[in-house]
Amino acid sequence: MKMQRYIDLLPHGSGVNYDYKIKEGKNKITVYNKYDYMDENGYYDDIFPFSVTFTAENVTLHFHNLTRWQYKKIEHNGLRDYLEEIFYDVREKVLKVGA
Repeated sequence: MKMQRYIDLLPHGSGVNYDYKIKEGKNKITVYNKYDYMDENGYYDDIFPFSVTFTAENVTLHFHNLTRWQYKKIEHNGLRDYLEEIFYDVREKVLKVGA
């Protein structure tokens, strides 16, 4: 039941289109998902696996198994900033569920 409460709070859509995997640790919650990247023509072009770790002090975004080209695409198109922002916006609510 608690996991469903997390899932209900976390962003869905706008590229975050997969099911979440959630791990609770001591003083932290880590969620795993993937981002569907669209090219300038509106076609899905790539999938970027990522995790977000919530702690009382911070939200940390980490991309997994990227090539150098994929990393450059993320940075060039502002994807890191976008994801950090949407997950930071739900940080306090997520941490309250874990308390």
